[in-house]
Amino acid sequence: MIYKRFKQLFFFTLTAGAIFGCTIAVVAESENGTPLLWKNRDVHNVDQEVRYFDTTPYRFVANVYRGETHRAWAGINEAGFAIVNTDTYNQGSWGTGGLDDGEIMFWSLSNCLTVGDFQDYLDSTNTTVRRSTHCYGVIDAFGGAIIYEAGRYDYERYDAWAAPGGYLVRTNYADCGSDSLVGEERRLRAEEIISLPGSIDAYLFLYILARDLVLHDFDPYPLPFSGVYDTLPSGIISTKYTLNRYYTSSSSVIQGVGKSECPGVLWEYLGQPIVSIPVPIWVQAGEVPAGLCSSTGSELCHMANEFKSLVYTSPTTVNTYPLAELLDFYFDTEERIYHDVEELYLAGPSAFADSSNLAATEHDFVDRVTSIYYDLRELFVREYGNSLPSGAELDIYPNPFNGTGSVNVFVHSPVIAEVRLYNMTGHLAATPLNSRLIFAGKTTIRLTTESLQSGIYFASLLLDGQVSATTKVVIVE
Repeated sequence: MIYKRFKQLFFFTLTAGAIFGCTIAVVAESENGTPLLWKNRDVHNVDQEVRYFDTTPYRFVANVYRGETHRAWAGINEAGFAIVNTDTYNQGSWGTGGLDDGEIMFWSLSNCLTVGDFQDYLDSTNTTVRRSTHCYGVIDAFGGAIIYEAGRYDYERYDAWAAPGGYLVRTNYADCGSDSLVGEERRLRAEEIISLPGSIDAYLFLYILARDLVLHDFDPYPLPFSGVYDTLPSGIISTKYTLNRYYTSSSSVIQGVGKSECPGVLWEYLGQPIVSIPVPIWVQAGEVPAGLCSSTGSELCHMANEFKSLVYTSPTTVNTYPLAELLDFYFDTEERIYHDVEELYLAGPSAFADSSNLAATEHDFVDRVTSIYYDLRELFVREYGNSLPSGAELDIYPNPFNGTGSVNVFVHSPVIAEVRLYNMTGHLAATPLNSRLIFAGKTTIRLTTESLQSGIYFASLLLDGQVSATTKVVIVE
């Protein structure tokens, strides 16, 4: 009975954690006259990258899962149109047909010049049906700064210019939806930070909101926290309901086109923002450095995922002592990169005219971050006498899929592994990989939809009997 109750609690935590995620904001006009977008992306698939897409009529850069070429999760195009989103859970049930949110954002980045173009696209998909419900934050180079609360068949529009303070924040509920306010504590905390006296600029979102660890009844700052929270050991805090959460796997801050007519920029954290450094990427560079996107994924993302194990003592708790040390180690590099980007914008549009020079600038920033990551790795190897542990990864491709898909497991040493597939009620639906020894690197297992109904499932990777990774799977007919 105790074991059965533990399983019920585990699956409630798994499904709730896997569903309830992401926080976004739209700012009509920042301190330097540009619109801003922000998204903390809360997903269990930690294998992400930034990819350049040479599409027509507009090229764009975007946050994607590794190897993904048909969906986008936050990005900006060469015309200055940019988009982010978050799931909502009070606008009716999700379906199994129609476009998903990643496909909608990919199409929009490739085709939209203005927020009006995006609204026209929503109008067209009202009739063809969207698969799921979301809040979309969008900006353009013409002053547009909007949040669309999009259901499957309709939407509501909210203008940041008309909002108090000129900004809008959303988590996992729509204001036009039911009274279920999933993620309200994160929304209130984000609104509290943005409303504080001071500049509303990219810096605020990059280094304050993206990393914030305050709970409604508890403030751990300044780090390290030397007290005791709840029943946890000294210095350890919970990140289950904070803005920066236990499964925040990336963060995007997009500075749009302002009055200076300099191009917009995507600042991207690949990996947990409290253990990684954001880098700036411009569409106009015409490429993305290999450290952010390659045939083997993003090196920066892989290393950041390693560093997460330095500070997380459990799936939802952080030791603030090594975290404070890590953030201090990053500080000078972060400040110099941010300052150098500010200098580019002060120089005006001419600083961005030569794509090869801009690409070289991107490579320089990525090289700096790579160097500091290797320095950090050596520091902890020297202090602890062994190499950093590396997190396991679980990926389903394609996702959503029908017919046949692939379960990809990535581990860094030989281990007994098992992959289980659970439905939304927590019942075991399939076991694509029974317990067996797998070796370091990638192991691929075939997954078919035989005996599986359309819907949302959760895949769980167990290593030596312990849950090491989970991800959401959508099966369609």
